[in-house]
Amino acid sequence: MDDTDSNLDDLHIRLPSSLRIPSTMKYAPAHRAKRARLARALSGRLDRVGVLGGEDWGHTGCVNAVSWAQDGELLISSGDDTKIRVWRMDPSGSASADTSSSGSSRSSNLTSEAEKSSNAGSWEEYPFACQTVINTGHTQNVFNAQMLPFSTRIATVSGDRQVRVFDVGEAVGRSPTGSEMEYTTREACIRVLRCHTGRTKRIITEDSPDLFLTVAEDGQVRQHDLRTSHSCASGACPVPLVTLPHELSTIALSPLTPYQFVVGGESPYVRVCHLMFMGLVAILCRLRFSLIHLVGFIILTIAIPRRTCSTAGMRAVTCVQNGACHLMQTVQQHASGGFGRRSRAKGERKGYEHVTGARMSAWNGHEVLLSYNSDGVFLYSTRDEPENLQEKRGPHSILTPNPKRRRLGTTKLPSSCGEPLTGPDVDMIVENQLESLLADNVDAMDDADDELQDDEEDDDDDEEGEDEDEDEEDADEDNRMFNPADADAHQAVPVVYPRMRFTGHCNVETVKDVNFLGPHDEFVTSGSDDGNFFIWRKSTGELVDILEGDQHVVNVIESHPHLPLVAVSGIDTTVKLFAPARGVPSFSRWNNAETIKKNNARASRTGLSGSAELQFAHLVLNYEQALQGIRGAEGEDSEVQLTQCINQ
Repeated sequence: MDDTDSNLDDLHIRLPSSLRIPSTMKYAPAHRAKRARLARALSGRLDRVGVLGGEDWGHTGCVNAVSWAQDGELLISSGDDTKIRVWRMDPSGSASADTSSSGSSRSSNLTSEAEKSSNAGSWEEYPFACQTVINTGHTQNVFNAQMLPFSTRIATVSGDRQVRVFDVGEAVGRSPTGSEMEYTTREACIRVLRCHTGRTKRIITEDSPDLFLTVAEDGQVRQHDLRTSHSCASGACPVPLVTLPHELSTIALSPLTPYQFVVGGESPYVRVCHLMFMGLVAILCRLRFSLIHLVGFIILTIAIPRRTCSTAGMRAVTCVQNGACHLMQTVQQHASGGFGRRSRAKGERKGYEHVTGARMSAWNGHEVLLSYNSDGVFLYSTRDEPENLQEKRGPHSILTPNPKRRRLGTTKLPSSCGEPLTGPDVDMIVENQLESLLADNVDAMDDADDELQDDEEDDDDDEEGEDEDEDEEDADEDNRMFNPADADAHQAVPVVYPRMRFTGHCNVETVKDVNFLGPHDEFVTSGSDDGNFFIWRKSTGELVDILEGDQHVVNVIESHPHLPLVAVSGIDTTVKLFAPARGVPSFSRWNNAETIKKNNARASRTGLSGSAELQFAHLVLNYEQALQGIRGAEGEDSEVQLTQCINQ
């Protein structure tokens, strides 16, 4: 620990943008030594060293988005209040003084003076100030915000299905007056993209100030190019790179392998897609319209007699177009492999598997982390040999889509000839849908009650009883094993299975990201429903620390690219900063690790069904979505307005 403290000062040296070390020099001896010191610093105990925000300043809602920008000089945050806040470290320390002078309660409401005094030096080492606030104009929660490389542009995605790009120039993170400078949407927004038809969830930047990828619940991955313009209202949006028949919520790309990315969502499998190949597919999709029109013209003028050209000719054109669409979809679906597991977790319901977070290693480019709802974090590698599900299901068998898989916009309308539904029809359909939902939820809650009773009895039993439970769990393992019938029809691709599984946390209530820590990605970290975030050693899967990062739930953990500094956010309206502890860690929960892991294991087995409040919230959400689908509502005004902290 003394060796770590003695080298912390060297890690705080920050160069101006014009003097940054090029990426090609990262293997130079001096740079290797700095990375080694950073690795040693993160190997020690961490503690909270700062809180960005408070009761009367900062964000006013859940902080869903946190990301470092401009080589770590800026920290960007956003969330339910739909505002972007750009935080900049103030080397003079004036930010700390300004913050404390404007209200001592800003930090005291989250940290007692006794807790803060043990690491007072650390609190002064990371003085962040927010001098730029941007009103995004989004009508729903912001889920992700990223600054595009080599620029001052900031891209956001939101529950209103829009992608927005903002630019305030060199003023980002700086204020001429030294206090917060707030920009309106009209002043800052330079582009609004409405290409997605579902809630947009994540952004991945490329090595360009103009290109970036987005993923949404419409099952699509889109590449946006700010150098070109189009009209979304006229349907002229570029063809998506990937289209899958289930909701997507996470995407990851490594700067070392920019030609491939992983994408996942409400499916037990995660796809590995090749960006260059998908771009070629998109070009072919654009060319197919010219081909379709040419074929249609030939059919209409030559091959079809004049008296039937208006019907048979159009049918032929439609047939060619549908065939081209099917061909392109087939190419997209089989152009890549995927990651999967051999069995579900005990708390997972069949047909409701969900990957909440994905991250590709920036150190080696081939390791991939996936976080599964109601399960653990899994480590994969794109270099591992896959197993082909096609071989298991036979040469002539065809899989049908899982009927339990939730899809966006798949509500069937009983009306014919496009006639609008009346009020009684809407009520009848919604009532039937809610009855089905209640039936499934009641069964799930009954199962959850049984599991809770079993857990209470286990607490009173001796070791012999615990051994019996383990035997029952082993017997139940066969029922939770994946088989080819569990996969969707589009999953006829090779599957890579995990190298390592990390457990101890609980990922049920919200959509949580997952991340690597350390200059060589030595550690794995994830948030938890108990308000803590967990850190494991990647090589062994050993749990090395548990830290309190939120009063409710931790969702996002982002490590500084060069400093031993970690930003954490969740349901609270603040962003917490963690760094190596100077003294006894005040926010480490390592001493209660066994109790925390046991409680989280019980909560993971119970799932969302174990909480009546969460179950009711999901019921309301499904009710609103059913109404929206049945009425065929259009426009932003009809968008569902629900707080997404429950399940983003």
